[in-house]
Amino acid sequence: MVGSNIFRRVVQAIVGFAVGWLVIFVESMLCETAYGGPFTILVSFVMKFFFAGLATSAAFLIGLVLLTPGIRDFWRRLGFWSLLLSAAGVCVMVFASKLGLRTVEPVSNYRMMPFWVWSICLFSVVFPIVNLPIYHETDA
Repeated sequence: MVGSNIFRRVVQAIVGFAVGWLVIFVESMLCETAYGGPFTILVSFVMKFFFAGLATSAAFLIGLVLLTPGIRDFWRRLGFWSLLLSAAGVCVMVFASKLGLRTVEPVSNYRMMPFWVWSICLFSVVFPIVNLPIYHETDA
């Protein structure tokens, strides 16, 4: 039972990493230009893996708090509705320009959000996926 639980959490972390990287990649395709040449593009590509891994690691570690008894019961009752937090993070990233969160950098023409807003959005996308609650027959 413990082994399957650890395996499930590792698989969820891998899926969360993949989704986080995909969200960052699509956002950068829409908001970045090729200003700076090939090295800038290469570093940008590597940084996408770094930030997706950082968000996934933070979600995994903070998700350990969800294992405490009172919080665990609430999280299980929440169930798959917790995925709405991911949708909210994606919606903020998509509509950031209309919300006034994205500004155009004059030299490179990148459309950028403040880092703290962007990182909270990325964390909110990855966190529910990495810590998706499970349903037990005994919870019914």
